[in-house]
Order: sequence, then structure tokens, then C-alpha cells
Amino acid sequence: MNVFKQHLRKFLLWYLIVVFFLLRLWNLTLLPIFNDEAIYIHWGIKELQSGNLYYSLYDSKQPLLMWFFAIFSTVSRDPLWGARLVSVLFGLVGTLGLFTLGKKFFSRTIGLWAVGLYMVIPIFSFFDRQALMETAVGVVGVWFVYFSLSYLQKPSTKHAVMLGILGGLGEFIKTSSLLFVVAFIMVLLWKRKIWRNIRDISYFVLSFVIVDSLLFINPMFWQTLSSNSRYSLTIDEIMRFPIAVWYNNIEANGEIILFYLTPLVVVGMFWGMRNIWLSKAQIKKLFLWLVFLPIILETFLSKSSTQRYLVSFLPLLTICTAVGIDNFLNLECGRLSCWGKKAVVIMGISLSTVITSLQISNPVSYFQLYSHLTRMSDIGGYLSTQNSGEGIARVVSFLKNKSSMQPIIVATTVNTGNPEDALYVYLSGDKNINFIYLDNRFLGIQLATIDCLSSSIPLYFISRDEQQGGMNQYLQQIESIHNPYGENRIGIYTLKQKCSGKTIRVD
Repeated sequence: MNVFKQHLRKFLLWYLIVVFFLLRLWNLTLLPIFNDEAIYIHWGIKELQSGNLYYSLYDSKQPLLMWFFAIFSTVSRDPLWGARLVSVLFGLVGTLGLFTLGKKFFSRTIGLWAVGLYMVIPIFSFFDRQALMETAVGVVGVWFVYFSLSYLQKPSTKHAVMLGILGGLGEFIKTSSLLFVVAFIMVLLWKRKIWRNIRDISYFVLSFVIVDSLLFINPMFWQTLSSNSRYSLTIDEIMRFPIAVWYNNIEANGEIILFYLTPLVVVGMFWGMRNIWLSKAQIKKLFLWLVFLPIILETFLSKSSTQRYLVSFLPLLTICTAVGIDNFLNLECGRLSCWGKKAVVIMGISLSTVITSLQISNPVSYFQLYSHLTRMSDIGGYLSTQNSGEGIARVVSFLKNKSSMQPIIVATTVNTGNPEDALYVYLSGDKNINFIYLDNRFLGIQLATIDCLSSSIPLYFISRDEQQGGMNQYLQQIESIHNPYGENRIGIYTLKQKCSGKTIRVD
């Protein structure tokens, strides 16, 4: 028995990594391609194929992760599986960061508990399985806090350079990662170490600028930077003290933390925070500041809070919960027996595990469950609206069947998102498919003078709902695919065959 315990203790992290991959890769594409996933993967493919590596900056989106999405979309027959694998791998790097941080500043047991919790908490599982930026930002945050604490414990140029590199990578992924940098600087100012370590700070800034140099020398980055005000409050808006916005954000973030970390995990988190704060070790108290300052900043800088805005700042809370669980289990057995304590912990982790398993095996039921519990369920974006990607698979199957017999043209309006970008993601590798925009805003012709459109090869126009780009008079519907959970649909059209008068070719 002792040999088994020694073996388990030695290799437990590796076993947890295996379970991590099982949970993250199981049914990885069961949830259809989400609107923003389609956009990011499409932009990444376009950036790599065209050589315009910074195309996404036109919408003020940094391109680094999009390049990864595009590259990995080629490793599998299903491009979505490959793109989502990027987030899975980042999630693994994040779990290793939690273990490393927990082991160094608390104990190996705390690190292992944090890894186990991260694996089964629903909100982390969900975003680790989406081709979005949030997991990568969270990973940057975990390692940034690790090196921040290392620097605060023993200042060194090496740690300063690592912080600059991580901050630069975070900015190359998404600007919200800078909240970790701001939190670190605030702690340095509070500890009055920023002026005493000005050389290290210079190395930090230099490393940051070098990593992002190709971003900073691009004029489009600076021209579109102000468009981030779509999501965050401007200085002028903050100075007006938008109490209603802040109240809504606090309420929303509270709901997200309570329901998506799950209640018993949250109880353990608060218990752990209490024990960390009462600890005599100053570095552990600084850990709390580095964890909660980014959450506070996100709450008071966002125009509205969502799971996506908040999730990147939550992984470090697993350390707090791990401390709480470890402390609870090590309390002397009194009114609550030792087995009773273990049962409470098992019950709390089991609740998270069951919900995460539901999310993986039946995402529809997962969203429907949470839609009854909280207004922050995002059921519209992922299930019941056009953003969800419901019906994309049927359209792709239809078009692939047609292209297997002969070359075809796939036409869409000039829209961004689903279904347009999703079609490009799934079909851009098909040599028998040519994509065109069929949209009056794009064609630059006077439709009033045109009676008919024609094509020498079959053309299929794909619409979102009734949006046909002003081409209605030239199209005839052959199929309509309705979202079973909402009112949206995807239309499949061809050019009208029986048409006479002035005709132009679109191929």
C-alpha cells in the first residue's frame, strides 16, 4: 500500500495531465463553430495565405493567436478541431503554470489540487475547448503572476525580462492581458520597489517592446486602438462615475463566479483567501493582490461583463480554493468526522465534474440548465442565435456533395461571422469551390438595369436569415435550414433559371 501511495504521489501530475486531455479532447467539436471562432480562423487563414499578416488589425484584433488557429486548422480533416486544439494546448500550459506556482509559493499538494480543480470547473473547460483568445490570456496571466511573485520575492534581471516577454506576448494576443501588467506595477508602487529597481524595470519595458515591435511599428495598430472603446470605458466615461455600469458588472461577475466556478468551490475559495490573508508570509498576501486587482480592474473598466471578459482572470482562484480544501482537510476531526470532511470535498468537486461532463457530452442541456440559473449563460450566442453556428454542418455537407461532382461557386453577402466565415473555414481547401461575394454593396452595378444573372457553373448563394445582399430578384430558394433552438435560419439559393432580359455573368 505504501508503495502504491509513493507511486501515486510521484506520478499524480502525469495522471492528471492524461485526464486533462481526455476531458478537453472528448467531443471537442460537438458544439458547432461559434461566430467569433469562424471569424478568427478565417482571418488567420487569410493572413497566412495572402501574406497580410496583420489583416485583423483592421478590427483592432491582434493576430498572434489567429496565426496559430490557421496553422493548426490544417492538422485535422476538421479545421475546427485543429483550431480548438490550440486552446487545449494553451490550457495545458496554464495548468502546469498553476502547479508550478502552487508548488513554489504554497506546497506541492496545493499545486496538484489547483490542477485538479482547473480540469473540472465548467467555465475553464468550456473556454479551453473554444478557438478564442480567452484561455491564452489566462495562461499569460498565470505565468505572469508566477514571475511577478518570483521577482517580488527576490528581484532579478532574469525575472524582469521574463515579465516583459510575457506581457508582450499577452498584448500580441489581446489587450486585456495588460491588466496583469497594471496590477504588477500597482503592487510595485505600493511596495515602493519600482524606483529602487529602475534597471530591472528598464529591462522589463525593453523586453516588452521588443516582443511587440512588429505590432507597434504597424500604423494600423495605432489607428484602430481607440476602437477598444467599444468594449471598455474611456477615461472620460470613468470620470463621470458610471455607477449603474459598475453595479451591473459587479452583479454579473458575482453570478459568473458563483455559478461557473460552482458554489462549493467558491466557498472553498473564500476559506482559502482567509487563510492566505492570515498567513505570516508576506509573499502570499501579495499573491492575493495580484489575483484580485485584475478582476477589480476588469469590473470597473468594462462597459459590460460577460463570461468571456472575466474568465481569463479566474484560473488563479483555483489556488485559493486549493488552499481552502487543504486547510479544511487538515483541521482536527471534531464534530465533523474525517470521513465527513472528505465527503464534503468530494461532493463539491463532484458537482463541478458532473456539470463539466454535461457540458462536454450534451452542450445543449448544459446551456439550457444554466439559462434557468443565471442571466449570464450566453445561451443566445452559443445556441439559439445565428452566432451559434447551428446548421453550418448541414450546409457544408450539402456544398461538399455538390463540389464532389463538379466545380461550383459559393456566394455570400459581405458579412462577417456565421455562416459566411464558417463556410470559408470548412471549404477553403476544396479546389472545386470558388468563393465570391454576391452583394449589391460590393458589385458596384445598377441592378435596376439588370434583369438576370447567370453562371457557367452551378452557383449556390448562402444567406443568413433573409439577408440576400439586394440579390433577391435573381435568386430562388432550394433549401432553408432552421435553428432548432431559435428563430434564425440559413438559406440555400441558386440563380433563377427561367429568366429573360439583360443578363450579366457573375463567374
